[in-house]
Amino acid sequence: MLQVVLRVPFLSEPLERDEGAYAYIAQRMLEGEVPYRDHYDHKPPAVYFIYAGVFRLFGDTQESIRLFTLFFSLLITLAVFAAGYLLWGWAAALLAAFFYALFSGGPYIMGTSANTEAFMVLPMVLALFFFLRGTGDEGRGARFDYLLAGIFSGMAVMIKQVSLLNFLAFPVFLLVKGIAGRKEFDLKEWFKSNLFLGIGSLIFPLLFIIYFRARGALPQFVDGTLFENLTYVRTQNWNWSHLMRVVLLENSSLWFLALAASLHVLWRDRKGGNLLLVGWMLLSLGGVSLGKAFYGHYFIQVIPALCLLAAYGTLRYFSGPRNVFVAAGAGLVLLVMLGIALPAQLDIYFSSPEQKSVKKYSTDKFVVAKEVSARLEKELSPGEPIFVWAAEPQIYFYTRSRCASRYIYYYPLVIQAPGVMARRQELMRELEKSPPRFIVWPDGRLLNDPLFSFVKKYYRLYFMKRGWAVFKRK
Repeated sequence: MLQVVLRVPFLSEPLERDEGAYAYIAQRMLEGEVPYRDHYDHKPPAVYFIYAGVFRLFGDTQESIRLFTLFFSLLITLAVFAAGYLLWGWAAALLAAFFYALFSGGPYIMGTSANTEAFMVLPMVLALFFFLRGTGDEGRGARFDYLLAGIFSGMAVMIKQVSLLNFLAFPVFLLVKGIAGRKEFDLKEWFKSNLFLGIGSLIFPLLFIIYFRARGALPQFVDGTLFENLTYVRTQNWNWSHLMRVVLLENSSLWFLALAASLHVLWRDRKGGNLLLVGWMLLSLGGVSLGKAFYGHYFIQVIPALCLLAAYGTLRYFSGPRNVFVAAGAGLVLLVMLGIALPAQLDIYFSSPEQKSVKKYSTDKFVVAKEVSARLEKELSPGEPIFVWAAEPQIYFYTRSRCASRYIYYYPLVIQAPGVMARRQELMRELEKSPPRFIVWPDGRLLNDPLFSFVKKYYRLYFMKRGWAVFKRK
């Protein structure tokens, strides 16, 4: 109930740009189009299939994907509970689930948004659960658990690539455990365990490879999910302000509890499952850091590990002898952290859907995109091509239109990377071959001079909305 109450106020919040890309591509998939081949993007494919499945069952609306994400978050809470129960029993499981319900939907980590991380963490936590169960089993039971751990890990990677780091914790743990056991180390059994992990992890990637190969989109799939991400990471700059906002203004108390628990594990309680969880958390932090930008939704990856460790640490603290000064100091730290975090969060919770978006993302672009879409929707027929020179593909989704180009946002057209000029030329050929009736130009920067010359020659200003220009073909 707590989790539902905390998330319901965000159901009507406008889609942000990543959600808009997933929603639009899923919408076009239901019309027979293929990701990567027909629409440029660099995220793994599973998220498009999740969106498309939701739209197929419940309709292609913002409300359907928001409600599904809320329901999905409840499943993650159950998975966190299951992992906590396997590690430490009922009390820790209930407390870990409570922490996840409380902290996973925060506005600064964009926990209520339908981003890749919101879906990735369920198979990620299930992989942890089955791996933990496998380490306690023997023979065929353990191998089946390792197979399931691999399958769920592969599923998580196909939702977002950074979960690969969490999967790597498993073979490393088996190796360390085997070496530490010395006399108990069975090389043959260790190899079989890793074999089942590896086979399981390949099932979902292979299914997607077969799917895209059958549709003639395998090169674009590989390029989009692998090489484009390497380019993306290379062109990103470190943004420490995002990191500080999430850690200090939202989940600081959770980070404090998890850090204290991790130090206790490393200092006094180095049991197998405890060490695995600390390593799993560190690798989750590695996944958060890979993109360098520290966007809020990146941190969703580490929330399950933090909640499990915080539950463990809290129970250990209250079950053992405590120094009165240590207890007072810890309580004071938590009170200060809550005093910093709560006012900013409550201000967002009690705002309008539009104000929530502006305060969370520090921009009004997602609000204006919805307003422009409402105006354009009256002019467009379903599937009619338009073009948006920006990074707001949610406009295509809202208006049920079709992008007149393969490039649904302008990032791959403006970065400093090889092949960008060829992409711009491809864009111009697409637009010149079939000029759309409307072109939306939210960004005042004229980064593509041939495109702007094309707009000036063949289009006239139709209306303005908060600085956004919408052009109509002459």
